[in-house]
Amino acid sequence: KRFPETLLGGDGIEKYYCKSHDMYFFDRHRSAFSSILSYYQSGGLLCIPTTIHPLVFLEEARFYELGKRIVNKLEQPFFVRRNKTVGTMKQKIWYTLDDPASSTIAKGIAFFDLACIMTAIALICVKTLPQFKTEDDEETGENTTKLEGPHKSGFFVLETVCMIWFTMDLLLRFCVCPKRKVFCKNVLNWVDVVSIAPYYLELLVPSKVEVLLVIRIIRFTKIFRIFKLSRHFRGLIALGLALRHSVSEILVLFVFLFVAVLFFATVGYYSESMSNASESDFTSVIGAFWWAIVTITS
Repeated sequence: KRFPETLLGGDGIEKYYCKSHDMYFFDRHRSAFSSILSYYQSGGLLCIPTTIHPLVFLEEARFYELGKRIVNKLEQPFFVRRNKTVGTMKQKIWYTLDDPASSTIAKGIAFFDLACIMTAIALICVKTLPQFKTEDDEETGENTTKLEGPHKSGFFVLETVCMIWFTMDLLLRFCVCPKRKVFCKNVLNWVDVVSIAPYYLELLVPSKVEVLLVIRIIRFTKIFRIFKLSRHFRGLIALGLALRHSVSEILVLFVFLFVAVLFFATVGYYSESMSNASESDFTSVIGAFWWAIVTITS
């Protein structure tokens, strides 16, 4: 009863009582419950087991109602934000733009942002179709589409609308964010910057023959807009966090892959060279790397 505001310490536990077995039953994560029980026994000391993913443990802490202080600490490393619609105007704008679950308006803005992201990604793909593909005139250095000039085409208008929204969203979130230092360290915000920058660079770079390669490189970097989807899908964020926590294991996997590729590429090259060197497709051990990689990984 030292923690009456929690599930196990309050009256809410009674709905989980099973009369037929004369016991309390929780259909929850078993390993996490040991840490939850230890929280009560130790007087408020909570330890997260290394065998449980923190996001899974976060859901358990919410279920057992351990309190806002503990839940907030568990949420911070995983970009999980609370629903909040009260506070100053600056705070309301921040949560409206940054947390789709904070209000109905926030959900609408999130859907519009997602639609702009999908439109921007679709434009990258559609513009490569033969009937819409950009033609680079090597003599004049001008870039025109088979429909109209780029600044008059529907593609340019759609892309401009999307980029204006992305820019306004990024600048507004930067102005109203609680801590700008934390905002600048957030990887997702840098993804926004990288996805927006190519559009403005393409407008600033003159369309001349000498810089056609630069323009093509700028267009290639537009593919980073795909990563903006991670803002709306927490599963992608969880996947990124899981990969970050598994770097050592992934490196071990690549080491074993490299050893296997090196071994089989060497065996393949010398086997081919001994049988019929003139008709061998492997000109060297390094040339056999691709065959070994494709064979092992497929």
